[in-house]
Amino acid sequence: GYKKIDDIYEQAGREIGVDPNLLLEQGRVETDFNVDVFYGRKNSSAGAKGAGQFMPGTAPSYGLTVNANQDDRTDPIKSIYAQAKYMKKLLNQFGGDESLALAGYNAGEGSVMKAGNKVPKIRETQDYVKLINDSLTKARNAPTKALREYYANQAQQISNQQQQTTPQMDLQTGDMP
Repeated sequence: GYKKIDDIYEQAGREIGVDPNLLLEQGRVETDFNVDVFYGRKNSSAGAKGAGQFMPGTAPSYGLTVNANQDDRTDPIKSIYAQAKYMKKLLNQFGGDESLALAGYNAGEGSVMKAGNKVPKIRETQDYVKLINDSLTKARNAPTKALREYYANQAQQISNQQQQTTPQMDLQTGDMP
């Protein structure tokens, strides 16, 4: 069986030195905790895949093998660890500024640098950074049970809006089907 998903984010964050809440919130926004996205059965329109939503060209820089025989982006544990490594690099690059690190993850660090080390004026990136920062504020101020209830409520709202039929991760327990 698989570990509970929050345990994977917790372990990766602690080992790599990135706030696990940051990684977890980022993972929620990147994937909606959709199992098909997590396992790479459903890709982004740009070709990003897996829990960390890595592009094929970026993935190897963070320890993920991507070739005709193997695609580590589809392994949630490897992908989450790669996400933590990339975020650690970005946090170091941008002086610990989480907003700039998130913007770099979403739009590329070059876009952040071109914007004068500010969040670029790209609507998707601005929305991405705001959504994660808003959720982080709640997560950092909430005990674990309340945080899981928050995730469950968010997932229910998303589900109601999208009428998804794809199996989702159990957000109460963090288990994958």
